Amino acid sequence: MSDQLRSMHNMEEMLVKVAPLLPDLRTEMLYIANKSYKPHLNLLDGTLSEDGKNMTIYSHAGIGLEVIQALALKLSTPTNPIVYSEETPTKLAETIGKINAAFQIHLHNSTVKTLEENAIVEAVRDAKDVDFRSHPLEILMWGRKYTPAAIGRREKVFADGSMLSFVHGHDSGEKLRPANVICLDNFLGKISESDLKAITNLEDVKRCKEFHYLVSQEKSILRPVMKASVAIDAKVSQMGLMSQPTLHNTIEQEDQVQLLHKKSKDGPI
Repeated sequence: MSDQLRSMHNMEEMLVKVAPLLPDLRTEMLYIANKSYKPHLNLLDGTLSEDGKNMTIYSHAGIGLEVIQALALKLSTPTNPIVYSEETPTKLAETIGKINAAFQIHLHNSTVKTLEENAIVEAVRDAKDVDFRSHPLEILMWGRKYTPAAIGRREKVFADGSMLSFVHGHDSGEKLRPANVICLDNFLGKISESDLKAITNLEDVKRCKEFHYLVSQEKSILRPVMKASVAIDAKVSQMGLMSQPTLHNTIEQEDQVQLLHKKSKDGPI
C-alpha cells in the first residue's frame, strides 16, 4: 500500500472510530473540502511580471510546455474548447486559466478519477517511460523524469524577448537543472531514519540535515523529529561534513534550561 493510500485508509478508520462521539465529523469534513479546498484547487498556476512580459509557471511535479499543451487537449470538450497558445506570456496564462476552469468542472462533478489511470500512475511513480501527450495529468502529479522526451520543453524565449521560468516541488532528483527551473522540494517531513540509510548523494545529505535543523528550532515539534536528526548527524559525520548544532544537543539544552527554571522556582540552585 502506498503512503498516500495508507493515509486515506487511516483517515477512514479514524472517522469510523470517532463516529459514536462525533457523528457529524464526516459531514463537516466534506463540507470544508467542498467549500474551502476544492474551489481553490488548480492543476497549474502562473504569475506575470508587472510589465506582463516575463512569466513563471508553478506545478506540483516538474513539467514542460508540451505537458501543458497535452492538458489543454485532454480537458478540452466540444462545448468548452481549450485552444493552447504560448505565443505571448499573456496567452499562455489564459490557456492555464482555461485548464484550471475545466478541471474545476471535474472537481464539481467528482469525475477527476476519470482523468488518470492507476497503472500509468504506478509507471510514472517508478520513473518508467510514459507518453506525456497521452497522460499529462499523471506526469503533472507524479513525474520524476526531466528529459525533453519525458516532459517536453522548458526553455522558452517569447518573440519580444520575454523569458519563461518553471517552479515545481514533489521531487528533487534532477541533477543538472536548467537556470530557469527552480525546485522547491526538500526533505522536511519526508525523511525517516530508515530512509536516510539509502541516501548516498552528498548534497542530498547536507540538504536533509539543513532542513531538519531548521525544523528543530520549533519547540513544539522538537522531540518527534529527534531520532531522524540524530541519524542525520551520524550520516554527516560518516561522510566527513562539517557539523552544525544538532537537534539532540538542542533538546538537551532545552531540558537543562527547564531544569534550571524549575530549581529557581523551588529554591536556590
